[in-house]
Amino acid sequence: MQFPGEITIGSIDPMTGKKVIQIVSGAEDFVIYITENNSLNCHFSGEHEFQSNISEMLGKIKLTEALVDRIFLGKRNRFAYKLMLGSALSRLIEDKESTNVKKTLAIIDARIMEHCKARVRMAYIYYAFTTVLLLGVFFGILFILKTRSTSWLDDVKYHILVGIGLGGIGSFITTFFRFQNYSGSVVSGLAIHRLDGFLRIFYGLVAALLITFAIKGDVIVGFSNKNNDNQPWLYYFLCMVAGASEILVPNLIKQTEQGLSKDSEKRQDNTVPEENKSDALKEQENTNDAN
Repeated sequence: MQFPGEITIGSIDPMTGKKVIQIVSGAEDFVIYITENNSLNCHFSGEHEFQSNISEMLGKIKLTEALVDRIFLGKRNRFAYKLMLGSALSRLIEDKESTNVKKTLAIIDARIMEHCKARVRMAYIYYAFTTVLLLGVFFGILFILKTRSTSWLDDVKYHILVGIGLGGIGSFITTFFRFQNYSGSVVSGLAIHRLDGFLRIFYGLVAALLITFAIKGDVIVGFSNKNNDNQPWLYYFLCMVAGASEILVPNLIKQTEQGLSKDSEKRQDNTVPEENKSDALKEQENTNDAN
């Protein structure tokens, strides 16, 4: 069959300039094809006017195609879903109505959405796991430096670095449990979920660092500083809990703010302005000065 615009497999698409790799469907007045960059295109022999409901369905097909391009980086999945969308588009053009295509497109959309949600979930856990593997490399380097008795890496610095790293491990535990019910936003794309997985572990590192400052500054559990540095298990445990907990660090910050606020109020109460003193108090102070 001769398709309009001389579109054949191996020919150059006049709209994108890419090679045509697949003819999805076609007739004497239209052809639907996929180019080498996995772009779904349609070429007509003349001008076609569609009803408003058909135009709406065409818009939905284009939006679904854009979602496929955004989520699936591999050519295999993109090509498979483009074939499905091309078949739905072909049926829409041939039937010249959207009633029969709605069910087919709904099934395709449901399958694509389910696959997209799985993709964003895996992107989230993969980047969290990759960050933990980097922490493993960090622990390995730290252990090698410790065994070589590096002069700058004393016991205190070693315990602090290990504690901060354990905060990331504790954060991954929470991340793994959250992964079971994790449902990301498909529209946001893969990049934001990859960043989310990395930031979950990074939050654990920061939380462990904050707990370290709190312990070293005797803000909490001040007695742990008096323990033997060769057995800092309580410190390690608190760092892991800080990384795994999303409540401990905010509560610590809130408690510290309240303590600072109370201290500030006490200082203000002890410092009474001169104009606020009563006449009797001023007279008593003058008498004391005279004596």
